[in-house]
Amino acid sequence: MSGYRAALRIARRDATRSKGRSALVLAMIGVPVLAIVVLAVLARTVDLTDAERLGWDMGRADAIVQAQGREAVPAAVLGFDYGTRPAGRGEPWTDAEVTGVLKARLGEQTGVLPSRTGGALVTVPGGLSYAMVREVDLRENAARGLLRIDGGRPPATTGEVMVSRTLRERGFRIGTDLRTRDGAAKRIVGYVTLPDNPRGEFVQGLPGSLLRGVPANFLVTRGSPVTWADVRALNALGIAVNSRSVIERPPAGVPERAGVMESGGSGADTAIVALVLAMIILEVTLLAGPAFAVGIRRQRRLLALVAAVGGEARHLRAVVLASGAVLGVAAGALGTLGGFGGALIGKILIERYANTILPAWDIPWTWIAAICLLAGFSGLAAAYLPARQAARTDVVAALAGRRDEARTARGLPVAGGVLTATGLAATAVGIGPLHEGGAVIGTVLIVVGFVLLTPAAVGLAGRLARHLPLPARLAVRDADRNRGRTAPAVAAIMAAVAGITVLAIGGNSDFAQRRAEYVPRMPMGSTVVEELPRERVEQTAAAIRSVVPGADVVRADHFTDPLRGVEDPARAVVKRLNTPEPDPSTCDPVCAYTTSGQFGFEYLIGGPELGRVVLGRDDPAVTAALGAGRAVVFVPGVVRDGTARFSVDEFGAGAGTAPKSVPFPVEAVYVPAISGPTAILPPAMAARTGLATEPAGLFVTDRLTAEQTRQVREAVIKVAWYTKVYTERGFHESFGLILLILGAVGSIMVLGGSLIATGLSAADARPDLATLAAIGARPRTRRLLLMAQAGFVALLGCWLGITAGLAPGVAVAVPLTEPTDPSFDHGTIVSIPWALLTGVGVGVPLLAVLVIGATTRSRLPMVRRLSG
Repeated sequence: MSGYRAALRIARRDATRSKGRSALVLAMIGVPVLAIVVLAVLARTVDLTDAERLGWDMGRADAIVQAQGREAVPAAVLGFDYGTRPAGRGEPWTDAEVTGVLKARLGEQTGVLPSRTGGALVTVPGGLSYAMVREVDLRENAARGLLRIDGGRPPATTGEVMVSRTLRERGFRIGTDLRTRDGAAKRIVGYVTLPDNPRGEFVQGLPGSLLRGVPANFLVTRGSPVTWADVRALNALGIAVNSRSVIERPPAGVPERAGVMESGGSGADTAIVALVLAMIILEVTLLAGPAFAVGIRRQRRLLALVAAVGGEARHLRAVVLASGAVLGVAAGALGTLGGFGGALIGKILIERYANTILPAWDIPWTWIAAICLLAGFSGLAAAYLPARQAARTDVVAALAGRRDEARTARGLPVAGGVLTATGLAATAVGIGPLHEGGAVIGTVLIVVGFVLLTPAAVGLAGRLARHLPLPARLAVRDADRNRGRTAPAVAAIMAAVAGITVLAIGGNSDFAQRRAEYVPRMPMGSTVVEELPRERVEQTAAAIRSVVPGADVVRADHFTDPLRGVEDPARAVVKRLNTPEPDPSTCDPVCAYTTSGQFGFEYLIGGPELGRVVLGRDDPAVTAALGAGRAVVFVPGVVRDGTARFSVDEFGAGAGTAPKSVPFPVEAVYVPAISGPTAILPPAMAARTGLATEPAGLFVTDRLTAEQTRQVREAVIKVAWYTKVYTERGFHESFGLILLILGAVGSIMVLGGSLIATGLSAADARPDLATLAAIGARPRTRRLLLMAQAGFVALLGCWLGITAGLAPGVAVAVPLTEPTDPSFDHGTIVSIPWALLTGVGVGVPLLAVLVIGATTRSRLPMVRRLSG
């Protein structure tokens, strides 16, 4: 062990003596570690669990409850949608009844604090604005933590409110009045922040100050845990419960939150994450390897002295490996500390720009430990090949100051070719059963194969360099002679560009598919106003015409939810319209595909003008059919001999009653459409179904400008503030920003790799530069030589990477662009972003040449002549 302790001492002293090279290795290993730590910490911190959100949801209360109805709710409920009351049977609960039930079950000492959440229109400069409202008494201990008080005091009467920072910035200050839509004035007494929407327009007041008819949640303070047995007992009465103790320490057998699906990652996602980690290790190893190779050149005399005094090959390997371990561990520690600092900055930025407040840190210590081990392994991996080279040091040549000639192992090109062919085969064969996972596996094999082929590619370039100008010829031959530092840098650039190429082709092809499959909801420029109450339809239409005089406004209705508006669901007869099954003998496989349409409804009700809105064109068959009182069906294979045989299912009162199916044949015509509702029914025909209807929306078929759409939205919100306004502008997404980011990442990697390789080459080639100066080379030769070295490394690495990434990129595009709808027949879409790849392959090497040319001194250095 004494030999290994000596190796560690030598490595530590060499690291402190060669500060520049050590700093370079620390940066190359530490920066990826820093980035991974930042992402890991922020990902865990942003992903809030139920336990971490407890302060937002229930303050300091022991539970929060909601009365959902008079019938039992499933005991599986661990969470509910705050502020809403799911459909229940029987008379609704009153606040007094809920309080009485809770005290009877949990004890008379139980505190019950009502809390309501909703929205209200408030008067702001320029008109009305919709603000979120929370009615709760913040003076009570149970409410501490629900909201953050930023100034002033909580309201003490229903005439007082607190407002958010956004409203404060709009001029609502403490002591001024906030007026609601009906003109009521509320005095502002403080500022408050909603944790999960800190930049939203928000108002807080006491119960009864702003909201009317909104069901309450109740914060329950017991002084002791609300147990799972208590939860089950209250569920049996129709009261949903979120218990702090149950969420923090779930008993065995407690089911997951109702309505929330666990998002388990797919095999392809796992493979992609593994690919990213593998690429990071490969990148660090390949970029740090030349630094250790140059370090060996500086240590050759030391290593030769160790061998001369009896050191064995394992001791020489240990000296270099110890250097990799020391620098790797140090880089891991520094990168981790820097990652914590970066995560702190990221948390501040997220809270400022992502409109949320992160309640607490969640540090994945297991991941952090694994990342530190990864850093140490990366240092060892980067030093492995130089260590093997050190073990073969020629003692006599090293002491005499002579260099070893570069040689490429004969087996490397063969192994590289085999791996590349295997990767291509895996990409072609595995893309079917494994989808994107097959391309990921193929990418790894192809990249590793190209890494093994890189030394041979550098050697081939060296043999072809005789046709180049002198500086470029010297640069390429120097790279060939020193493959130990050139090939890893070229391979690192190649690996980065290959990954960028795969992502760019896959992402650009997926974007091209979205553009090809985009179906407009309406004719271009038309506008729809949705979610209108029946009593506000005419007022809304008048408001639209006041902004756009003479506008063509078309109304559409749809069948309402059978239970909506029913006073007693227990005795209701529920009706539902069913579409006949398509006849597979009269249509193609598209018959199996149905859609709820552009507007989210299976059936629309209207006249000929509605047909023009749905199809986006004036179809004579549709106009004639709807004008004559016939239905228009968009599902193929349903209309037979001019008739579509619908049915109306009637569900009688009482649980378990079998539905009664009543035939409902209608005269209809079939019209093909890429997307649309199942059918358009004329109003008279819809009335014969016996189903209730309500407005689906108002459609403005005139082409509106962006300014007119804004004016319509402002006019409509004054009539019915909860409506939605949408104007069809066509497909206006852009993939340019993502391509720009990929290009920037690739450029940084290429530029960094080429500069690192050039810097190491300059440090290693000082004797050669001195020889050039001695034989009369001009001063600018040094600059031209280094510029050529940077260009060669960047150019070769870029185009090897583009070549390596083309096949996997195309393979990734195949499963990504499979048609999502049988009616789309575009087939596989492969869109290669040649502009990006050309910019990376040509522009970035040129940029590296210019950077080296601008930062290199022309004066050739003079060094002491080596004896021997």
